[in-house]
Amino acid sequence: MSDLENRVAELEADMAAIKTLIQKTLQGEGKLKLDVSFSETIVNLHHAGDITVNLDTNKTLEDRVIFCAIEDLKRKPFTESAVSAELDERGWHVVHSVLANCLARLVTKNYLIKMGTKKPLQYRLPGKIHFNVV
Repeated sequence: MSDLENRVAELEADMAAIKTLIQKTLQGEGKLKLDVSFSETIVNLHHAGDITVNLDTNKTLEDRVIFCAIEDLKRKPFTESAVSAELDERGWHVVHSVLANCLARLVTKNYLIKMGTKKPLQYRLPGKIHFNVV
């Protein structure tokens, strides 16, 4: 349960307890009808908006992978082998184990989205992140 759901459950339990207490206190009167409810719940939500990430292909392998996904793979779902082929085409040869770790880091940073669990794994770029290549 979320914090909000927990708080609502606590308030509802408190209202039921108060209603029961008042009814027991006024037992026998028969003239009091008690309806306990809260009418307003305020939830504040802050959305930071879309994210912009600046890339420099001279600095990191992660930047090169994202660059290839944008420019060469045209933002479509891709596999590790497709990225490897595009990196090789640009003269950036990377061995499998290093590229696999790089893709995992990009997924952890939310710069890539892993699609499913079937092999070969496919990845795609998130739609709400804008990448600027320097």
